[in-house]
Parts: sequence; C-alpha cells; structure tokens
Amino acid sequence: MSATDVIVIVIVVVVVAVLAALAVRTMQRRKLRERFGDEYQRVVDEKGGRSAAEAELRRREKLHATLELHDLSDADRARFREGWVAVQTLFVDDPVSAVRDGDRLVTELVAARGYPVSDYEDRLTHLSVEHANVLNHYRDAHEISTRNDAGKATTEELRQALVHYRELFADLLGERPVGESGAVASPATAASANTVGPAEAVAGTPVAPVAEAPVSTGTTVDGDPDPAGPGGEIRPADETIPADETNPADAARTTEEPINGAPVGDSVQAGARGNTSRGDGSAPHTDADEA
Repeated sequence: MSATDVIVIVIVVVVVAVLAALAVRTMQRRKLRERFGDEYQRVVDEKGGRSAAEAELRRREKLHATLELHDLSDADRARFREGWVAVQTLFVDDPVSAVRDGDRLVTELVAARGYPVSDYEDRLTHLSVEHANVLNHYRDAHEISTRNDAGKATTEELRQALVHYRELFADLLGERPVGESGAVASPATAASANTVGPAEAVAGTPVAPVAEAPVSTGTTVDGDPDPAGPGGEIRPADETIPADETNPADAARTTEEPINGAPVGDSVQAGARGNTSRGDGSAPHTDADEA
C-alpha cells in the first residue's frame, strides 16, 4: 500500500468521524429542544450560546436523575384538589391571603412529588426537566407573589398569579384541580354574580326566547305597497277603527258638516281610516285642496 493510499484512507476515516459526531450532536440538540421547549431558548439567551446552554441543560438532566420522585396517592391527590378549591374560594373575600396560600400549597405539592424545595432557583432547575412547559407560569406567579408580600400587587395581578400557579399545580397533580369552568373570579365579579335583579337571568338557567311582533317593511312579499306602510300594523279592510285612533282633524267633522255640498258619510270615514292606517296626520284629500 502506497503512502497516497494511506493518506486517502485517513482522510476518509476523519471525515466519517466528523460526520458521525455532527449527527450525534444534532440528535442530542433535537432531544434537548423537545424536552425543554421554550426553556431551551431561554437558557441559550442566558448563557450566550448553544454550547454553554446545552451543557447546562445536560447538567440539569443528571441532577434530575438523582431525585427520588414518586406519584401521589389517591388520598393525597384528593387532599391537594380540595386545598386548591379552598384557595380559589378564599380569593373572593381575601385575594392577598389566597395568593399566599396558593404559593404555599404549590410548594407543598412540589415537595410531595419528591423535588427539593429549600431554594426557589433550585426548584426551577429541577422542575425544568419534566415540567418545562409550565415553568414560565411558575416564574410569573412567583414574581407577583413577591410583590404581594411587599403590598404592591393589584387585585387583577393577584388573580393572574392564581391562574399561573394553577397551571403548575395541575401539571404536578396530573389533573385539573377544578373543572374547566372553574375560572378564578375577581371579587367584584363574584359580588355582582351574587346580586341578581328580578329581570336578570341566573347563569345556567335557560330563558325562553321572546317572540317579536312582526314589523312591516313597507312592501309585501310580492313587492306591492304595504297598505299599513313601513312599521305599521295591517288591519282588515272591514275592521272598524276605534274613535280614539282616528285623526283629530277628521274626528272633529260630523255627519252634519258638508264638504263640497256632500254630506260626510261612510266614504269620508273610510278616508279617515286610510289616513290613520298610514300614520299620516293630514286631513282627507278633496277636490277643494287641488283647487
């Protein structure tokens, strides 16, 4: 074998080794991204590069492997579920205490699953391996809780804190602590929900629809003029109009008052009905008007 052949073989081996290393690294990177989700990019930004970030995430995986995690018993799961319902109920009357109790209950659940709870940052590190999808919720809730202890959080922020805590709580519990409809209501919303007027419908009670009276559009279905006019009420042709619905100007005339030498009879009264049906306040049209 010549020296050239040896060199070619060495080059091929090196290239294959490099390609294999790149393939393994790409596969590892993909697994880290899939496991840590948004936390992957967050650590990249903190560490200033992918290599340092991936080294940190692999360190977390090794620490996580040393933990003795375990599932909750049915009794513990029921106890934590009831505890969360009590927290949400307390929020209506005392949002400040409710957020403090919520933070305490979440910490107890973290410990019950086997995670260290002595330090907040360590909690984040350990939880990021299997609960990275809700880690930002925990961060946001903790930030609001810290401001709550300093008396600087608004009621709406406290409500948001419970919503964030609930996401981590549900992930650790393995189920929603309350139904999907169990939204955290603000104190003002809860107060208004408990005050229902006579004309107001109670939430969840079906209300029968109220039928609306038909309103004329001014034309019939076939496109002919509506005898009642727009918005009017159609009367049968032979229906007698009550005296109080006639035009005042027409009602003032009697059968003894002649118009153009003709007594006011049924024809004039019929004209009055026509004016009333149209909703027009003018007097009946006569030949004298045209003159």
